[in-house]
Amino acid sequence: MEQNAFDFGPNVKGELTIDEIKRGEPLYHRPKDAAGDDPYAVIRSLMKYGFSREYTGSNGGNMYGPGVYNVYSLGSSIHSASGYGRFIVKSYLLGGYQNFLIFNKDMAKRVYGSNWPIENQIRMLMPPKLAEAVIRSVRLYMNDNSTCNHIKTSVPAVAVTNYLGSRISQTKIRGIIYSGGHDGNCAFVRNFSEVVPYSYSTDNGKTWQVGISDELVWRAGHDTDVKANLQNARDEKGHKIFADTAERSINGYVITYNKDNKANYFEVAKNKLISDVWFDFASNFDENGEAEVLYKGKKLKISKYDDGNYVVTDFDGMPICYLNDLPDNINESIKLSEKDIRGLVVECVRHILKEGHESIDGEKVLLVKRFLDKNFKRGMFPTVGGNGFPTTSYVLSMVASDGSVLQTMDFEDALDLLIDRFKNIYMDKDHRDRFLKQVLKDWFNEKIGIFGNLSVNHL
Repeated sequence: MEQNAFDFGPNVKGELTIDEIKRGEPLYHRPKDAAGDDPYAVIRSLMKYGFSREYTGSNGGNMYGPGVYNVYSLGSSIHSASGYGRFIVKSYLLGGYQNFLIFNKDMAKRVYGSNWPIENQIRMLMPPKLAEAVIRSVRLYMNDNSTCNHIKTSVPAVAVTNYLGSRISQTKIRGIIYSGGHDGNCAFVRNFSEVVPYSYSTDNGKTWQVGISDELVWRAGHDTDVKANLQNARDEKGHKIFADTAERSINGYVITYNKDNKANYFEVAKNKLISDVWFDFASNFDENGEAEVLYKGKKLKISKYDDGNYVVTDFDGMPICYLNDLPDNINESIKLSEKDIRGLVVECVRHILKEGHESIDGEKVLLVKRFLDKNFKRGMFPTVGGNGFPTTSYVLSMVASDGSVLQTMDFEDALDLLIDRFKNIYMDKDHRDRFLKQVLKDWFNEKIGIFGNLSVNHL
């Protein structure tokens, strides 16, 4: 059965040109200065990859939840939001301000016409019962630039956001326009992929350098912020399809999870799941269009052929069946090889020796290791310990694709990032946290074996 397509907004409807991007609404953002010796590292990353949840986790605010925090007037970026970093990044908002909750009366009239009052906006953007609850519970007011420019509407904007909480995913709200006490004319955008960085200024807005890359132009027409778009996707019967999703698409696919914590792949280009088959484990698709999965205890590979069909193979590359036919073929097509038998023996020994402890999954260790190898560098520096004696502190540096340092963090911050990234790697949260802590420790000390074995046998 083919899944319904989901509406991802105006930025994934095909190829976009720079001229089409520049038709969007201009926004301004001051990123925090890059750590290390290269002040342009963050700028290069933004101009190549755009905004992402990883970026704003350390460089943006979070008062209104995950999203891109901007101002919509250059004056606000120069005068009000000047305390963040030395650069100003000019971006364009794809799709305009439709479906934004707008607390500025002039802009609301321009976007919504006679429906500009904030109560009307709420009724348009929220389910009826939720809308009326918000109107009853929150003191709402707007900023009229012509008479009351001193009124700051960040207070009702935050109140609405706090009241909604996670229920904001049940609304049509793409973002919020408000006036802040510190930052001026603010534009919060929930969907990271709708804000496309275009140029930057090093002299407080006097001159601008165009920095957008060809890769980012392509991404603007194809990539999507999966959290913003898939977290509330529903089937024809109104049931929520995904319990959770990966943070972003990788090589055109998003790993999604159902309520049973089974994994599947959402193909961004086609706006649908690749099949009805759900897996016990799924790795990201690589650049060659291949992914590793675990299905009913069997380790398999999925490949996309030139004709668009997905084919299941064993680890030696021997075709088994088309992906949609996997449930009917798995039991009779896969025979136990000598290698399989050895693997089963090892698993049996692990269970015998477990003695009530959780065993360590080498495949999952290697999955986390690959993420760390790709995105981090190890570092250390001398310091003085709590006992007054010299010691060594360990740090991890998040790096861009060119190897430049984007951010430096200590062990605990890095562990928090791993837990957020791999929060579904184990259902038991305590075991998950112990597992990721040990993997991070052994990765830093380079003690992870080639088969994913750690320096300890049990957690």
